[in-house]
Amino acid sequence: MSLKNNLRFYAGQVSNRLEDPMKVLSEKSKFNIRSESVSIAEDFKRAGVKTKLVKQLNLEDFKKVAEYWKSKGYTAGTMQNKASALRAICNAAGNENIKNINNGELGIVSRNVLNPNNLNGAAVISEKSLKKIKNPEVSAALRLEAAYGLRREESAHVVFELTKGHVVTAPGKENILTMKGSWCKNGRQRGKITFNGRPNGELILRDGGALLKQVAESVKGIRIDYRVEQFQRKINYAADKCKKLDNNPDIHPHALRHNYAHERYHEITGRDCPAAGGIKYSEMSSKEQKQYHSAAKIISEELGHSRETISRTYIGK
Repeated sequence: MSLKNNLRFYAGQVSNRLEDPMKVLSEKSKFNIRSESVSIAEDFKRAGVKTKLVKQLNLEDFKKVAEYWKSKGYTAGTMQNKASALRAICNAAGNENIKNINNGELGIVSRNVLNPNNLNGAAVISEKSLKKIKNPEVSAALRLEAAYGLRREESAHVVFELTKGHVVTAPGKENILTMKGSWCKNGRQRGKITFNGRPNGELILRDGGALLKQVAESVKGIRIDYRVEQFQRKINYAADKCKKLDNNPDIHPHALRHNYAHERYHEITGRDCPAAGGIKYSEMSSKEQKQYHSAAKIISEELGHSRETISRTYIGK
């Protein structure tokens, strides 16, 4: 078996293909990872890597392909996307050698996503506009995104489970949302990073689960017979409608995650974040800088990112 075929096979295992279409990653995500696996296989070949099986790839192989990417002049973002896809594939194959290798070990610098100008990307949707959304499951998804900082695909999966009457919280803990890795970006689990460097799959709900309970009642029994990517399009369409209703051009599903990050920063530190007009990091006292880093780490984990620095995209610095 060639490495290309082996990579494609495990790329197809990043999310289990269950019978119900709402229980798999969107076709777009699936296609991207499988398509990327072919490109990565060619990269390994050109980098001189002889390994044929995904399970046998190691750090040296990963470093060789990373050096090849750099020699081709790929941007940091492209290399990070390739590395992320490769880690997801190796995770599905059970390759312990690669799935936890970080970009720093590969010499891949961070892309400029850190919001150096402290731009405010946050927006909220009014309750009046949310009530005008025709499909209650779509309104519910937007409410979950705003309340808990979920991505569109994540909120779509949670809403689907709720329409079935399924429990999505930890046993006996209504304040903890448990999300399967297959619901999340690149199949990566959400939640607090534990001692082994992996997320625990649990998201603590800042309101104790009150909004989740409310949403569950509003969608229980609704039949959803379309795919995840169709659900996401419906969410986008509803957000565009709210943009007009609220006369706010900044409204976008992702802007709700920005607003969540701003609110969480204020809850944790008692101050507005730099992107929301608060004091800049360079003007903070030593104590305030420590609070900033602590808040950034918490927010990063809650938003489903692996690095504290990504929080700066949302909260500024």
